Amino acid sequence: MFLVGAETTTSPLNEQWLNCNPKTLMKAKHEILKVVGKNKRFEESDIDNVTFLQAIVKENLRLHPPGPLVLRKATKDTNFMGYDIPKTTHVLINLWAIGKDPENWSDPLSFKPKRICPGLQLAHRLLHLHLGSLLHQFDWELEDSFPFDMSEKMGMTVRKLKPLREIPTKSSF
Repeated sequence: MFLVGAETTTSPLNEQWLNCNPKTLMKAKHEILKVVGKNKRFEESDIDNVTFLQAIVKENLRLHPPGPLVLRKATKDTNFMGYDIPKTTHVLINLWAIGKDPENWSDPLSFKPKRICPGLQLAHRLLHLHLGSLLHQFDWELEDSFPFDMSEKMGMTVRKLKPLREIPTKSSF
């Protein structure tokens, strides 16, 4: 079902289910139903009108970035924490650590869609389109009970140690 894009785009979709309790998912489904209606597909043009869904995606990307590191290039000579970084130097930024840093986030390991989220734009529109479509067209049950094992394994992408198994059924809305 999630083979339509690169792993860095599709793997965060699985995380949405892990972090959403049934009440949160129902709130998102009601928001989508209000915006889209019953007889229309969720489309990219709907994304701007589903603010709670946007909060879920952003908070999830904070907690579980699809890749732990992002590469950037310094645009000017700078000094960071006593280190001189010349212009054009490549720097790796650890998004995984930043998203879980208690100096930046109160209760950093808790999933709170209403908190102020970082502006991580990785696959932003596509994640909303996929998640909105899946919530709009299906009801979901999980094979395992809540809460889930949130253990992760690091690599080029961040994955769950234990795969999540979802059971879709035709939407009751």
